[in-house]
Amino acid sequence: MIPVVYVAGAYTADTPEQVEENVRLAIEAGVKIRNAGGVPFIPHLSHYIMPFVGEELRCNSDYWLEWDLVMLAKCDMLYLMPSWVNSKGAQREFEASICMSNLTHTCLDMDYLIERIQEVINASAKTET
Repeated sequence: MIPVVYVAGAYTADTPEQVEENVRLAIEAGVKIRNAGGVPFIPHLSHYIMPFVGEELRCNSDYWLEWDLVMLAKCDMLYLMPSWVNSKGAQREFEASICMSNLTHTCLDMDYLIERIQEVINASAKTET
């Protein structure tokens, strides 16, 4: 089994440059997850969809949160980036995750997350042989 990891952290910010930085940091976390053998789901990548939707949807945080929660329900693990404490959306994702039985781990630390990903992959490989 290859675990799918939801990356939660701040997206919105005061300036477009700060938003881009938040997206970059989420992508960096996703790359680390992928390098560890997991499959990252990075909701921050919706940033690149927003220019193609209408203003009404672009500014509707409830719409994006609903989309994100659908994906969170399909993930195996949740990674809370350091910025999650400053993000209303990431806090709501965490609160929703408490009721989700699909998540095997919620991690605040990337090194710990990588260890859990590798444990899941190794345990899966043992059961397949």
